[in-house]
Amino acid sequence: MNNDNQLPPSNTSTLRDMPKARTLNVPDLAPSTRSQVPPLITPSSSIPLRNEDIRLCTIYRADPTDTFGIELNYHRREQFYSLSIIPGRDNERSNAELAGVKTEDRLIEINGQNIQNLIHEQVTSRIRAIKHPDPLEVLVADVPTFEYYKQQQKLIHRGLPNVKIMPANRPMHPASPAASSNRCMYLKKLFIMFFKLIDECGCGCG
Repeated sequence: MNNDNQLPPSNTSTLRDMPKARTLNVPDLAPSTRSQVPPLITPSSSIPLRNEDIRLCTIYRADPTDTFGIELNYHRREQFYSLSIIPGRDNERSNAELAGVKTEDRLIEINGQNIQNLIHEQVTSRIRAIKHPDPLEVLVADVPTFEYYKQQQKLIHRGLPNVKIMPANRPMHPASPAASSNRCMYLKKLFIMFFKLIDECGCGCG
């Protein structure tokens, strides 16, 4: 776990409904360097991890110019994605933080799809493709839980019984009074046209 702090992420991009952020192109590690990576050691016992922390977080934005409030980090050497919290508007808590996401969380799924085997560009494009008012739903795990499942060669997914369903950062707002009024006027016009057609049909049939 401490290695993550010593090795900066290979690719970083801030996720916004804005023009694509610049992504650093870092070449893959050479085969000779890969061989120097210490092999994964699987524990001899399967002692359950206490306080597993797997969360399903739903993030809404206030409007099309708002951001999710997260930064995606791809750790090329270890091949996993992590999230960082960035400030929201006026330096307030971001939408992601309010939805239950924490800095250094390991990203597992986006809107129901496992993204761990996707390349960095594919993950960022999927997030940028989400338009307001649609939410971003992420399945995340804290570092100890992620490492435990990795060592035990277990798959983290939303179907696990210990997944915490976090409340969304903001409730879905009902239609504005102006929108409701316009809808009522439209329906009223439809009813008037409908009854007018009935009257005309009745006169013609008589």
